Amino acid sequence: KTNSIGNLVLLDASKNRSIGNNPYSVKRAALIDDINRGTYMRPHTLKVFVRYFDSGKNENTDYSHWTNTDILANAKAIENTLNVFFKN
Repeated sequence: KTNSIGNLVLLDASKNRSIGNNPYSVKRAALIDDINRGTYMRPHTLKVFVRYFDSGKNENTDYSHWTNTDILANAKAIENTLNVFFKN
């Protein structure tokens, strides 16, 4: 699942370089710090790091790891967004 659309999160170039291949928990903390300082973040990127795509059933409360379940849920959220966009 590593090279799938569900694992795609767009970051600006400087932020991407600065967090590199760090674990998800480190990336999440850095991005949340940026948000708290008022840095703009792309809406989808924000949704990924706050797990907005979760169905609301709190299936994954482990905010330290990015799992295959997260990747699949993110892919489904992207699919839903594209379906709405192309139907309009």
